[in-house]
Amino acid sequence: MPLIVTADDTLLDEALRLCAAIGATPAVAGDITAARRSWKAAPAVLVCADLAAALARTEPGRRDGVVVIGHETAGVWPSAVALGAERVCEVPADQDAVIELLANALEGNGEACIVSMMGGCGGAGATTLAASLVLAGAERGFASLLLDADPFGGGIDLVLGHENVEGMRWRDLDRTHGRVSGESLRQVLPSKSGVSTLSWDRSDPIEVQASSVHSVLAAGARAYDLVAVDVPRQFDEVTEEILGRSVLTVLLVPEDIHALSASGRVLARLQRHTGNIALLTRAKRGGIGSSIVSETLGLPVLGRVRHERHLGSNIDAGVGPGRSRTLRAGCGSILDTLGLGDAP
Repeated sequence: MPLIVTADDTLLDEALRLCAAIGATPAVAGDITAARRSWKAAPAVLVCADLAAALARTEPGRRDGVVVIGHETAGVWPSAVALGAERVCEVPADQDAVIELLANALEGNGEACIVSMMGGCGGAGATTLAASLVLAGAERGFASLLLDADPFGGGIDLVLGHENVEGMRWRDLDRTHGRVSGESLRQVLPSKSGVSTLSWDRSDPIEVQASSVHSVLAAGARAYDLVAVDVPRQFDEVTEEILGRSVLTVLLVPEDIHALSASGRVLARLQRHTGNIALLTRAKRGGIGSSIVSETLGLPVLGRVRHERHLGSNIDAGVGPGRSRTLRAGCGSILDTLGLGDAP
């Protein structure tokens, strides 16, 4: 639990409210002796301005996760420097920054690989690929989250056969602002067979704000090992937020001239927002082949996905794409590229 150091009731109320925002129940030290006793063990420390100078004079030792807060902070900087504070914040004006710092100290800054999947043209199969990637990640022992960023895509939970699994959908999270607890996100999302999903319900789609997407992605990065995002071919603020946070964007390109032409235009837009892009191609009988796709678009091809006769019927039956050997091989190449071998 975080530690609050203060003897001021007003600042204590502010600090308690900030801890409550991330679902943390803090310990409170109302004097310097109590503060020093818990100084090293607490994962994060909120030092309020009223006791900052007195605590600094005792030289409690440098540590991470210290934030100094106060209603007026002009004179508290020397004490904050002596304490090794990461930041000095005025409350309530800087409350979002304090919440961010607290959550980072308690949960980490976010370690998951966020991967965006986008089709080079309509019907390329990026949605199914994204679903297959999290299944492959789960098979390797990684906690995986599948995020549906396309409100008009029909719901990616249907691809996995998870539509009846209880949990929150985008409509329940559309007013999410500020920091979201990673553990809280894992608890409220539908989860089955090691895979969590954040999808759309079957009602009219809603417009999700980029700030909500930012909060969810940040929480997902802290709570999971792998986050795969099905991204539509529309370059709005939400898409730009997702691409900016992704360590890799995979463009799925069918091996035909029409798809290659469309993919070139999509790639040109992608490159404005991210530089880490790779290709996966969908093989087609009598098609142009993956080498021409790679040469034309100027990017490496991680693998080829071939047609499987029973894939569509398996998805319609609620089995999902996990039985597809060609998708598993393609997703295995993506995971290997990301350095995600078997989880320890």
